[in-house]
Amino acid sequence: RRSGRSDTTAPDAPVINSPASNATFTTTSVTFSGTAEEDSTVSNDFSNATVVATGGIWSLGLTLPQGTTAINFYATDVAGNISEATPITVFVDSVSPDITLTSSTCANTLSSTTCLVATTTLAFSWSTSASDTAYFNLDKNGTVSTSSPQALSTTVTANDESTYTFKVSAVDIAGNISATAAKTIEVFTRPVVINEIAWAGTNASSFDEWVELYNRTGKDLSLSNFTLYAGDLTPYIPLSGAIGAKSYFLIERTDDTTVNDIPADLVSPFSGGEGGGSGLNNNGENLILAVASGGATTTVDTVAVCSGFSGTTWCKGSESGFKTMERYDPEVAGSVASNWESHMGEFIFNGKDANNGNLNGTPRARNSANYLIGLGGSISSDKTLTLANSPYLVNRLGLIVPQGVTLTIDPGVVIKIVSAQEPWIHILGTIKANGTPAQPVVFTSFYDDEYGGDTNADGSATTPAAGNWRRLFIDTTSVGSTFTHTLVRYGGNTDYTDSAAKRGAIGVDSATVSFDRLIVERSNFHGLSLANSNSAITNSRFSTSTNPVAAGLYISGGSPTISNSIFSGNY
Repeated sequence: RRSGRSDTTAPDAPVINSPASNATFTTTSVTFSGTAEEDSTVSNDFSNATVVATGGIWSLGLTLPQGTTAINFYATDVAGNISEATPITVFVDSVSPDITLTSSTCANTLSSTTCLVATTTLAFSWSTSASDTAYFNLDKNGTVSTSSPQALSTTVTANDESTYTFKVSAVDIAGNISATAAKTIEVFTRPVVINEIAWAGTNASSFDEWVELYNRTGKDLSLSNFTLYAGDLTPYIPLSGAIGAKSYFLIERTDDTTVNDIPADLVSPFSGGEGGGSGLNNNGENLILAVASGGATTTVDTVAVCSGFSGTTWCKGSESGFKTMERYDPEVAGSVASNWESHMGEFIFNGKDANNGNLNGTPRARNSANYLIGLGGSISSDKTLTLANSPYLVNRLGLIVPQGVTLTIDPGVVIKIVSAQEPWIHILGTIKANGTPAQPVVFTSFYDDEYGGDTNADGSATTPAAGNWRRLFIDTTSVGSTFTHTLVRYGGNTDYTDSAAKRGAIGVDSATVSFDRLIVERSNFHGLSLANSNSAITNSRFSTSTNPVAAGLYISGGSPTISNSIFSGNY
């Protein structure tokens, strides 16, 4: 009788094709694969997991701990013979590093709700507790770069009046990336400005001086680190309290009756830094608004100083009538002399003096000069009138848009004209009135409370009437002027002594203008007067008045086209 021979030969050790020995992984799930004797069972000394090498190929997934793990793999054939070990060592690091980001600049924030600073130099620093950092990813307001693990801070220069965002993340040697830390800083080197100065006092008393500040930002700001002072340190006024977003801060001298009907935000003696002297010098002061931050003092605004007959003087304002010195545009530096104007002394008022008389100023309210489209009755460069700053005012100087200059008017803007005699709007360049059905552009009387509100704050004491203002005149050099969804009312103060083109609330002389959805109403003369003009009028309405000389549309020469328009209520 014969017996079979038993298999006692051990198979070859399994081959590991992947991963390579000493490989590093950022996940704890690692798959090992390779080749072994066909139908042998591949096992390991790390876990009880096994796999059969079908067709001689095997793959086995293991969950490994953090750090270095050494594993031996074996092959066991169907007869139970076990191979020699195939060793492999792998490293697992799946823990992302941490990251912390701070900005020392924000220690001087002016806002309690966000980081808002009065400097363009921004400092950032970061740290991580990870000991295996390879580098840091930096995002400087959209510009991406990397830095060495030793670099833990940077200083950048931001644009003024912008929002700057700095981001940083840490990357370790294994390639793990931390969460991104971000810091956003609002930059305003001129967050608060000196807006109005009653340096001459008031009609009640020349000692009743006051100063108004304006917050240009969209955040409430603390004034605790601000100081308002003159170049000779008289007055020297440490500020306190807060100023609201886009709001005013009223500083009254000595007591709260200086502006009798408006509570002061701060009362100060307007005295010198050492207690000597007091009040604003009527010969002019170099006023400075500064903020202390990080042990340094930064000037945020100054007031222009002008020259007079006997030396320096205030650029605007006057002792005659006690008119205040008003900032025209809060967006323009106070050191620019042309950015200051005297209170108009009429039309726009706010506040009462100690004797309850009208102040020739606008404490804690929009400056009278700020209503003007252009100082001196003209604009010198292209300008856009916005709804946010509406209504606008054309005072006794009128308004000239020179040749080559474009005045653009956004939907909803209201322009009020103050007088029947002097002012008129003279377009030598281009005007584009861009109204909409819901928000027309409006040209109207200063006394018209229906549009733009009660600008003269007199309730119903004054009411508008036809002929309250003269005209809107587009002259021969005008090119490309257009009016869409525009309402013109209460104009037309003119007579036959004017040329034909000037006999309406709107006049056009030898220029081509597009009028679409124009409404002219309650004019004292013609609604629209065209002289030698090829203008186009569509979808418009003319309702002037019953004045025997008031036509809705008056044409003298030219070849205008008129379509789909309504004429009613004209003579």
